[in-house]
Amino acid sequence: MASFLSDDTVAWPLLNSASPWATTKEDLLALLTCPYTIAVTTRTSTLEGFPNNDAIHQHCFFDPNTHQPHTDPSVPASTLNTLGYSPIPLDQYLDFLTEIYSALHAPTQPPRSKKPFILSVTGSAADIVECAHRVVACSASLDHYPLLMEVNLSCPNIAGQPPPAYSRAALTDYLRALQTHPAIQQCKLHEDGGGAGGFGPALGSADGTGIGGMAGSALHALALGNVARLRAMLDSHESLKQIQIIGVGGVSDGEGCRRMRAAGASAVAVATALGSIGTDVFERIATGNIVGKG
Repeated sequence: MASFLSDDTVAWPLLNSASPWATTKEDLLALLTCPYTIAVTTRTSTLEGFPNNDAIHQHCFFDPNTHQPHTDPSVPASTLNTLGYSPIPLDQYLDFLTEIYSALHAPTQPPRSKKPFILSVTGSAADIVECAHRVVACSASLDHYPLLMEVNLSCPNIAGQPPPAYSRAALTDYLRALQTHPAIQQCKLHEDGGGAGGFGPALGSADGTGIGGMAGSALHALALGNVARLRAMLDSHESLKQIQIIGVGGVSDGEGCRRMRAAGASAVAVATALGSIGTDVFERIATGNIVGKG
């Protein structure tokens, strides 16, 4: 991760986090060509693809002040979601990246981009090791284009499968499995928040409660606290000081980004504001200008 997180020449180290707005090839290309992102993260995928069901896998925007759902990008945005993972399997994402690479790096042209892609993945410990093999192989086939891997172990919306990131024993199994892979230093762990609200379910869900993950401005203060605490814990161990943190949670403008950086984040990722405003949100954060739909 240090290959792009530690570049002090980048004043606004911005990227997207794994979200519904990084699902398709078109989504990824828009994020790649946005001049204000330093990396692109795919939606979390599995080896086989997640069986999406629109009746129970949903999301909505809501105003954190009134707690009412809305679709107005000018209103402060938080989200509730009962989404699972991407219906697109990892191999198809690797195909997307191969097609994008081929289009942007024609043999007769110099490379037009070395912006890293972060493949967000999940599954069993054995699945994650297999994912790492495939990501490394794809990178090698693309002249070692920088492909990194994120391991998402905290989705709260998978029925009957508690997030392994919240179990010491389960998380240890993943870490031990990943230690066997030579590219382990290219991997990072990612955690999502959880929550729900309203007088009745605003969303469908597998268990019928409508309870799912929460993101956006409603949890910004909590996210800042988590980043600051993690930074302090890492810095208290000499062998862990070099680990960098990507701050995620409720950033939609320059001030939010500055707060994340001050809390200890080396880079800042965006999801809810990307869904509400579009890729223009990165320019808005970097320049302070209210652009596009925002």
